[in-house]
Amino acid sequence: MNVIEKYKELVAFTEGLDYTNTREVLQKESLALGKHSFELSLIVMLNALIKAPEYLSERLVEIVEQYLWYEGSFSTYVYIKNKLKENKDNEQFFYYEVFENLLEILEEKYSKLGIDLKRRYEMYKSREDKTSN
Repeated sequence: MNVIEKYKELVAFTEGLDYTNTREVLQKESLALGKHSFELSLIVMLNALIKAPEYLSERLVEIVEQYLWYEGSFSTYVYIKNKLKENKDNEQFFYYEVFENLLEILEEKYSKLGIDLKRRYEMYKSREDKTSN
């Protein structure tokens, strides 16, 4: 059993879920999932925003921001960066600026711990590039 492959399959499965009822996903389902996995809960929240068919109330975005502040990690930071790259030309992605703000929230959170997430991300990408070549 390859745990990394299974995790990637789970994330891919999560990304492919039906997010048409964005409010329900953000207000209930993702928070219920958080009782089992904070990381997957954040992935669900982020995908709900990516696939949102319309602009949502500011309160729903605040739910994501608060949850991210408390539960977001470096892997969440990497996930958000990747989603920004994937969706930079997606005209149906209404929350590009929100995602940039989410990165800033994590950067601020970790700076209080003396960790520079931008620098850590660059080191991570550099190491990842070396291993993929």
